[in-house]
Amino acid sequence: MITAINEIAKTQEILNRFQTIEFNATLPVSLKVTAKLDLNRYILQIGNKTVETKSLIPLEEKEEYWGDFRYSKENILKLSNLLKKPSFEKKHFSKIIFFDMEETKNIFSQKEPVKSFKENILQKLALAENRQDFIQLTNMLIALRENIFFIPIEDEGRRYFFQFKKKQKNDIVKKEFTVEFYASFKNLGPIKGTVKSFKDFQKITIYTYYEKSGNFLKKELKELDFECDIKVSREIYPLFQSSDKLLDIKG
Repeated sequence: MITAINEIAKTQEILNRFQTIEFNATLPVSLKVTAKLDLNRYILQIGNKTVETKSLIPLEEKEEYWGDFRYSKENILKLSNLLKKPSFEKKHFSKIIFFDMEETKNIFSQKEPVKSFKENILQKLALAENRQDFIQLTNMLIALRENIFFIPIEDEGRRYFFQFKKKQKNDIVKKEFTVEFYASFKNLGPIKGTVKSFKDFQKITIYTYYEKSGNFLKKELKELDFECDIKVSREIYPLFQSSDKLLDIKG
């Protein structure tokens, strides 16, 4: 598993650089529904902008989405391919405990990364100052119990969520490793994929929900030192979905 984790670490560093992308019309946007006006009209928060627009599909107030957008000839904002963000994306970033890049690298440089990560979470859990911290860290422990590393990462002010797990057992004879991963980015939307490592051969397959994101990533293939395949898929889901009901003792 160490070999596969090392390959994941390379991929993580590359994906992290994509967080430098600024809001523009060539990539998906991240938005929040601040109010519903009538049947299909909404007030949206996109970056620092507040806009009023229509949506052909029902949207939920206070929920956050990714989506494609364009302006019509009448300068009306048109949204498409809206995708609701997973539950762990909906929390205000100031209320989330993020792991910095050095801390993350240190965890996966250990001989037993699972044990190291668990001890790190337990240390933070012992110092939890509020309900939100306790719920987040407990969710991370539950994910780890399912052999899923669930890590909110912050690097130089850029923040995203990263999850991965072994997709299949190590082939002791062939020394082949396969790891499945999921990541979510403000400017690219959700991404899933696999990293395969076999002797000196490594291959990464990445699926993006948005075609624009896939086209952008294809331009970055030269940054990778191993084979990479970029595809588009509408079937992209977190490996682990967190819950806020851990402390709900009703019923």
